[in-house]
Amino acid sequence: MHVPRNILVATDLSDASLAAVDAAAGMVGALGAQVALVCAFDPMQSLPMVDTAMGATDIWTSELDELEDRIERALEKVRDERFAGTGCDVVVIRDGSPGRAIADEAERRGADLVIVGSHGRTGVQRFLLGSVAEKTVRLCKCSVLVVR
Repeated sequence: MHVPRNILVATDLSDASLAAVDAAAGMVGALGAQVALVCAFDPMQSLPMVDTAMGATDIWTSELDELEDRIERALEKVRDERFAGTGCDVVVIRDGSPGRAIADEAERRGADLVIVGSHGRTGVQRFLLGSVAEKTVRLCKCSVLVVR
């Protein structure tokens, strides 16, 4: 088995994804691997649609900037609690599909392992909401560990 040296941990800061963060924290220390903590989100799903014809674009952009700042601060807290002393990077990506963004960031960083949590949705809920974990597995060129 290949020992991962460059790990990307994807989280949306939910309980399910924090289980993946905890799994990664144990691995990183034992392996001495490099790690990046990444939160990718789709702005179109994160804020209600705003009528740009009414001049609300600046308000929407401001809200997205504020949301990104809050996510970054939360990731930094998680990093400080779980990855202290590892040189863990924190990355917030707010463009398009989270699964695609995670796979692209993993490739850009040369990650040899991505760790992602799964909410375990099935049936109609999974069909309507999709699965970031499934998309990440399908799109990544490296190994992906899905933690439930």
